[in-house]
Amino acid sequence: MNVVHVLPYPYQTNCKNYSQLKEIRTRSKQTQEGCMSECCVKLHVKYCNCTVHRLSLIYDIRTCWKNEEEQCLKDHDQIAKDLCYPQCRMSCTKITYAYMSVDSFTLQQGACSDVDMFNRTLSKEDEAYRFSASSVATSDYGWECPCWIYTGTS
Repeated sequence: MNVVHVLPYPYQTNCKNYSQLKEIRTRSKQTQEGCMSECCVKLHVKYCNCTVHRLSLIYDIRTCWKNEEEQCLKDHDQIAKDLCYPQCRMSCTKITYAYMSVDSFTLQQGACSDVDMFNRTLSKEDEAYRFSASSVATSDYGWECPCWIYTGTS
């Protein structure tokens, strides 16, 4: 386990102590990701009257399915970043864990495609997909908003 502590205002890190805050939806301990989600959902509903699929499931809000609704989300992308990043600053305490996950199963005899599929080195495309699929990227504020519907935003 690795614990990193950074300092709040007036220091340059200007972190936020999430352990003292509660999520609106669940009343559980607030996190930076939860803060970003709540902020994004509020803005999506305000401007587009819907939100992205992942957040619609969490917050029970209608999903933006229509092209014009998805365009609305894209059009308000920068507004959301400008408002949510300062509100949801990096956490004053960051705890990371090193772990190894092992999964094993028996391949069927003669299943060459299984052997080829599971006994290989990951390519650059696999690595790129793994990180884009996790929807976790960093920004100047320490966290990328989890609600962007398209990749390549920064």
